Amino acid sequence: MLDQVIDAPKTIVNSPEKREWFDTIPGERMAIHVQSSAVGGNLTIMETVAVPGCGSPLHFHRESEIFHILEGTMTFVCGGERREAGLGSTIVVPPGVHHAWANLSQAPVRMLVMVTPGGIESLFPRANGLSPLELVELVESYGTRIVGPPILG
Repeated sequence: MLDQVIDAPKTIVNSPEKREWFDTIPGERMAIHVQSSAVGGNLTIMETVAVPGCGSPLHFHRESEIFHILEGTMTFVCGGERREAGLGSTIVVPPGVHHAWANLSQAPVRMLVMVTPGGIESLFPRANGLSPLELVELVESYGTRIVGPPILG
């Protein structure tokens, strides 16, 4: 079977100079590394930089979400358990698990975020500047439910 030619999907190459950074929630900037449309909807890969004090509200969604810390230390609450995740740490959040993250440190945190299946990436550019009520409506339109406030120090 190894001698058969198989039509493989095209390889995705996204170099840093092609990435466009944009603001999401206050204190967070994001760039999309891989759009789900480029990989048949299988996944999305994003990079985010969060300033001190920035954090997501407690929420859940139908996708799996994987966070990999590239710089700094991020605080996570996942399924009611609080933990610190430093450089090189990976947090895997299964579908439906209530979770939130917050930068409670004194320095920016940079994370790679992978979501599977993909499709949620188009939510983030639309989040900038929304009121809390508008944000709730937007995320619910993507199948995400906010269930609590951000993590407090």
